[in-house]
Amino acid sequence: MRRSASGQAVTETMLLTWLILVFFAAAYQVFLVNQAVTRSMMAVHQELFSKAFSGNCYSDSNGACRYNSDKTANITWNKTKFPEVRIRIVRLFERWGLPSDLVIRSNNRPPDPLKGCDVPCKHTKLSTGTYFPISDCMFGQSGCLK
Repeated sequence: MRRSASGQAVTETMLLTWLILVFFAAAYQVFLVNQAVTRSMMAVHQELFSKAFSGNCYSDSNGACRYNSDKTANITWNKTKFPEVRIRIVRLFERWGLPSDLVIRSNNRPPDPLKGCDVPCKHTKLSTGTYFPISDCMFGQSGCLK
């Protein structure tokens, strides 16, 4: 009887150690996903606002400053331009089927190899320009809001 009790204690200790190890690995994997999402969002938004700055011509009063949603600030989240979209994987979970080349991807766009997207890439778009040049409308001039 003494032998089986010590064997049971060793087995329970090993099982609990394994469960704790899996729990910490899962918590670390959640941290890695959170880090990849945060870093990719920061990198994309930095690029987005640097492109959008060219459309910020508030001091000019010409037609090029009008608010538009053209492709001035349109970003595609591909792996070559933004390596932050790759998610590092804990090797423990690769054995259980989690792919090692996991990336942040869109769930409603098709893959576009011409843009460097072998998986569906996310897109972020920002409209640029001031609402409307106010100098065209000052002092009752005709032609306002064409």
